[in-house]
Amino acid sequence: MTKAIIFDASTLISLAMNGLFPEFRKLKEAFKGKFIITQDVKYEIIDKPIKIKRFELEALKIKQLLDDKIIEMTKSLGVDEDEVAKKTIELRDIANTTFYSTKKDIHIIDKGEVSCLALSRILDEKKISNILAID
Repeated sequence: MTKAIIFDASTLISLAMNGLFPEFRKLKEAFKGKFIITQDVKYEIIDKPIKIKRFELEALKIKQLLDDKIIEMTKSLGVDEDEVAKKTIELRDIANTTFYSTKKDIHIIDKGEVSCLALSRILDEKKISNILAID
């Protein structure tokens, strides 16, 4: 049976900043499942920060995890990123328009977090056991 842990950006950033990637690699071996990130999370933890000198080192460390297949993209579970993007928009629109102040909607959740939730929903539909790791 396939199982997955879906990681949000904040969780991986915390691990990077605290030097816990050796333990993270051991956890991956013990888990016997997949560590997954969405395209939105990849953008937040690799694509965008790798261009900023202050965050480049952590981004490179996380990119190495992706290159080593410690963390993987959604396609490794047979899930198309377009499907995740569509579900992300749907859930984000619901979450961020549920509460409002006198002048505007109250922003509750960002794209990276909601993309993890969207992927979890898709994996549930595919009967793939999963859990979210959100800091």
